[in-house]
Amino acid sequence: MILNEGRYKVCINRICDFNPLESKDDYDLMIDAFEGSDNGSDAALVIRVEDSTVTKTIAIYGSWSLSEDSSAVINDGILTILADPKIYQIRLYDISVTREKILDTLGSNFAIYKVLSGYLIQGELEITRLDENLNTIWCFEGKDVFVDNCNGQAFEIRNDRIILNDWQDNHYELDFAGNLIAEPAI
Repeated sequence: MILNEGRYKVCINRICDFNPLESKDDYDLMIDAFEGSDNGSDAALVIRVEDSTVTKTIAIYGSWSLSEDSSAVINDGILTILADPKIYQIRLYDISVTREKILDTLGSNFAIYKVLSGYLIQGELEITRLDENLNTIWCFEGKDVFVDNCNGQAFEIRNDRIILNDWQDNHYELDFAGNLIAEPAI
Protein backbone atom coordinates (compact mmCIF):
# COMPACT_ATOMS: atom_id res chain seq x y z
CA MET A 1 0.00 0.00 0.00
CA ILE A 2 1.32 3.46 -0.90
CA LEU A 3 -0.06 6.68 0.57
CA ASN A 4 0.98 10.19 -0.43
CA GLU A 5 0.32 13.49 1.29
CA GLY A 6 2.27 16.67 0.74
CA ARG A 7 5.95 15.95 1.29
CA TYR A 8 5.31 12.43 2.63
CA LYS A 9 5.27 9.13 0.80
CA VAL A 10 4.31 6.17 3.00
CA CYS A 11 4.86 2.59 1.82
CA ILE A 12 3.33 -0.26 3.84
CA ASN A 13 4.22 -3.93 3.40
CA ARG A 14 3.30 -7.03 5.37
CA ILE A 15 6.23 -9.21 6.42
CA CYS A 16 5.44 -12.78 7.46
CA ASP A 17 8.72 -13.87 9.04
CA PHE A 18 9.41 -11.07 11.47
CA ASN A 19 11.56 -11.50 14.56
CA PRO A 20 11.52 -8.33 16.69
CA LEU A 21 14.62 -9.37 18.64
CA GLU A 22 16.68 -9.69 15.48
CA SER A 23 15.19 -6.57 13.88
CA LYS A 24 15.20 -3.94 16.62
CA ASP A 25 18.17 -1.98 15.24
CA ASP A 26 16.64 -1.83 11.75
CA TYR A 27 13.71 0.46 12.65
CA ASP A 28 13.25 3.97 13.97
CA LEU A 29 10.10 2.88 15.80
CA MET A 30 8.88 -0.60 16.76
CA ILE A 31 5.40 -1.22 18.14
CA ASP A 32 4.29 -4.49 19.71
CA ALA A 33 0.54 -4.61 18.99
CA PHE A 34 0.08 -7.28 21.65
CA GLU A 35 2.56 -5.84 24.14
CA GLY A 36 4.72 -8.86 24.71
CA SER A 37 2.07 -11.56 24.67
CA ASP A 38 2.94 -14.68 22.73
CA ASN A 39 0.10 -14.94 20.26
CA GLY A 40 2.02 -17.21 17.89
CA SER A 41 2.32 -14.52 15.24
CA ASP A 42 5.46 -13.45 13.48
CA ALA A 43 3.78 -11.00 11.10
CA ALA A 44 4.58 -7.30 10.92
CA LEU A 45 3.61 -4.22 8.98
CA VAL A 46 6.76 -2.49 7.85
CA ILE A 47 6.16 1.17 7.11
CA ARG A 48 8.65 3.31 5.22
CA VAL A 49 8.06 7.06 5.57
CA GLU A 50 9.88 9.21 3.03
CA ASP A 51 10.02 12.98 2.90
CA SER A 52 12.31 15.29 0.95
CA THR A 53 15.24 14.87 3.35
CA VAL A 54 15.01 11.56 5.21
CA THR A 55 13.53 8.07 5.23
CA LYS A 56 12.32 6.53 8.49
CA THR A 57 11.02 3.02 9.13
CA ILE A 58 8.40 1.68 11.50
CA ALA A 59 7.50 -1.91 12.35
CA ILE A 60 4.18 -2.85 13.94
CA TYR A 61 4.14 -6.52 14.87
CA GLY A 62 2.26 -9.14 16.85
CA SER A 63 -1.22 -9.14 15.34
CA TRP A 64 -2.12 -12.13 13.17
CA SER A 65 -4.62 -10.07 11.19
CA LEU A 66 -2.23 -7.33 10.04
CA SER A 67 -3.01 -6.38 6.47
CA GLU A 68 -1.26 -3.93 4.20
CA ASP A 69 -4.43 -3.37 2.15
CA SER A 70 -6.73 -0.68 3.57
CA SER A 71 -4.82 -0.71 6.86
CA ALA A 72 -3.92 2.97 7.01
CA VAL A 73 -4.91 6.50 6.11
CA ILE A 74 -2.89 9.70 6.19
CA ASN A 75 -4.31 13.11 7.04
CA ASP A 76 -2.57 16.35 8.05
CA GLY A 77 0.77 14.60 8.58
CA ILE A 78 -0.74 11.92 10.84
CA LEU A 79 -0.68 8.25 9.82
CA THR A 80 -3.63 6.38 11.32
CA ILE A 81 -3.05 2.66 11.12
CA LEU A 82 -5.20 -0.34 12.02
CA ALA A 83 -3.31 -3.18 13.71
CA ASP A 84 -6.31 -5.10 15.00
CA PRO A 85 -7.33 -4.89 17.79
CA LYS A 86 -5.53 -1.53 18.03
CA ILE A 87 -5.37 1.73 16.15
CA TYR A 88 -2.30 3.94 16.26
CA GLN A 89 -1.84 7.52 15.18
CA ILE A 90 1.75 8.36 14.29
CA ARG A 91 2.96 11.89 13.64
CA LEU A 92 5.11 11.64 10.54
CA TYR A 93 7.54 14.52 11.04
CA ASP A 94 9.07 12.96 14.16
CA ILE A 95 7.77 9.36 13.91
CA SER A 96 6.06 9.46 17.29
CA VAL A 97 2.89 7.75 18.47
CA THR A 98 0.41 10.46 19.39
CA ARG A 99 -2.60 8.26 20.11
CA GLU A 100 -3.33 4.57 20.66
CA LYS A 101 -6.69 2.90 21.12
CA ILE A 102 -7.83 -0.67 21.70
CA LEU A 103 -10.98 -1.30 19.68
CA ASP A 104 -13.83 -2.76 21.71
CA THR A 105 -15.48 -4.68 18.89
CA LEU A 106 -16.72 -8.17 18.19
CA GLY A 107 -14.60 -10.23 15.81
CA SER A 108 -11.69 -9.04 13.70
CA ASN A 109 -11.33 -5.65 12.06
CA PHE A 110 -10.20 -5.57 8.45
CA ALA A 111 -9.88 -1.99 7.22
CA ILE A 112 -9.90 1.68 8.16
CA TYR A 113 -11.27 4.49 6.01
CA LYS A 114 -11.12 8.28 6.44
CA VAL A 115 -14.59 9.86 6.35
CA LEU A 116 -15.97 13.29 7.24
CA SER A 117 -14.58 14.13 10.69
CA GLY A 118 -13.32 10.70 11.63
CA TYR A 119 -12.93 7.11 10.50
CA LEU A 120 -14.91 4.00 9.60
CA ILE A 121 -13.66 0.60 10.69
CA GLN A 122 -14.79 -2.37 8.61
CA GLY A 123 -15.06 -5.31 10.95
CA GLU A 124 -16.07 -8.91 10.61
CA LEU A 125 -19.17 -8.45 12.78
CA GLU A 126 -19.39 -4.68 13.27
CA ILE A 127 -18.96 -1.44 11.41
CA THR A 128 -17.59 1.20 13.79
CA ARG A 129 -17.49 4.96 13.34
CA LEU A 130 -14.77 6.85 15.23
CA ASP A 131 -14.17 10.57 15.61
CA GLU A 132 -10.79 12.24 14.90
CA ASN A 133 -9.64 11.37 18.45
CA LEU A 134 -10.54 7.68 17.95
CA ASN A 135 -13.57 7.84 20.25
CA THR A 136 -16.42 5.55 19.23
CA ILE A 137 -19.42 7.43 17.82
CA TRP A 138 -21.49 4.38 16.86
CA CYS A 139 -21.35 0.66 16.00
CA PHE A 140 -23.58 -1.34 13.70
CA GLU A 141 -24.09 -5.10 13.70
CA GLY A 142 -25.95 -7.07 11.05
CA LYS A 143 -27.51 -10.52 11.16
CA ASP A 144 -24.28 -12.30 10.16
CA VAL A 145 -20.65 -11.60 9.29
CA PHE A 146 -20.00 -8.85 6.77
CA VAL A 147 -18.68 -11.14 4.08
CA ASP A 148 -20.61 -11.41 0.85
CA ASN A 149 -20.94 -15.00 -0.37
CA CYS A 150 -22.06 -14.07 -3.90
CA ASN A 151 -18.75 -12.63 -5.11
CA GLY A 152 -20.05 -9.12 -4.52
CA GLN A 153 -18.81 -6.48 -2.13
CA ALA A 154 -19.42 -6.86 1.59
CA PHE A 155 -18.49 -3.23 2.32
CA GLU A 156 -18.65 -0.11 0.18
CA ILE A 157 -18.61 3.61 0.90
CA ARG A 158 -20.64 5.76 -1.46
CA ASN A 159 -21.23 9.52 -1.44
CA ASP A 160 -23.76 9.65 1.38
CA ARG A 161 -24.00 6.09 2.62
CA ILE A 162 -22.31 2.87 3.65
CA ILE A 163 -23.43 -0.26 1.77
CA LEU A 164 -23.12 -3.61 3.57
CA ASN A 165 -23.84 -7.21 2.61
CA ASP A 166 -23.60 -10.13 5.00
CA TRP A 167 -23.06 -13.85 4.58
CA GLN A 168 -26.81 -14.54 4.55
CA ASP A 169 -27.28 -12.14 1.59
CA ASN A 170 -28.79 -9.43 3.78
CA HIS A 171 -28.30 -5.92 2.40
CA TYR A 172 -27.97 -2.86 4.64
CA GLU A 173 -27.46 0.82 3.96
CA LEU A 174 -26.38 3.26 6.66
CA ASP A 175 -25.90 6.98 6.66
CA PHE A 176 -22.78 8.44 8.27
CA ALA A 177 -24.68 9.06 11.52
CA GLY A 178 -25.16 5.28 11.84
CA ASN A 179 -28.86 5.33 10.92
CA LEU A 180 -30.21 2.36 9.01
CA ILE A 181 -31.75 3.73 5.80
CA ALA A 182 -32.26 0.41 3.99
CA GLU A 183 -32.56 -2.93 5.75
CA PRO A 184 -33.01 -6.57 4.75
CA ALA A 185 -36.44 -7.78 3.82
CA ILE A 186 -37.91 -10.08 6.45
